[in-house]
Amino acid sequence: MNYRTEPKRPEGQSASRRDCLLIPTGDSSVSIRCWESVTPRIIRTPLHFEAGMASKAIVLAAGLAYVLASLVWISLTIDALRRNRGIGYWSDAVYRLAAEVEVRGAGRAVKVADWGPGFNLRVLLGGRVEPIDLFWHRSPVRTDRGTTWGEEVEEGGLFIATHDDIPHDPVTSHALRRAVESSGRKYTKILVRQRNGKGYADIYDLPESSTGAR
Repeated sequence: MNYRTEPKRPEGQSASRRDCLLIPTGDSSVSIRCWESVTPRIIRTPLHFEAGMASKAIVLAAGLAYVLASLVWISLTIDALRRNRGIGYWSDAVYRLAAEVEVRGAGRAVKVADWGPGFNLRVLLGGRVEPIDLFWHRSPVRTDRGTTWGEEVEEGGLFIATHDDIPHDPVTSHALRRAVESSGRKYTKILVRQRNGKGYADIYDLPESSTGAR
């Protein structure tokens, strides 16, 4: 969008004008560009119009590409579910995991040691539980919060690790398991199984310490 201002001038002085252009920045805000000009506005307006149309075309193309990619992903997901019948990466055991977490994790720190379960739980539980991801650095020594795995275990909470029956990078889940088993603390371990009897996830339930969550 553009507009202009024409300040009053003494008689006989050359005409001048300030043209301004409002430019969308893509984050619900606009940038304002102004300049002095003696060029008739009719020359500038088509350029502004073309720029606006180009921006709309780019946004539309990006939107269509996103929709197509989403449809392809959904199609692949449905095909995978049909082929593996709800086991492995596409296991429907995630619903049993969500049910356990909803009961045991209400009002507590729920900590996830591997990629995958955290996002699924956020969706299935509608945000009622907000898992804490500890795994992105893929370190056997420290978590994403800068703590050691032993310090996280000492702090307590509900921990979720991918079971070894599911192919995955075991660095962080094994680090958590070692920290729990060597801590000397009392804990409850819940094995979430798939429909074929194989493991899907391990839940470690440790009482919160008196220091509370970090």
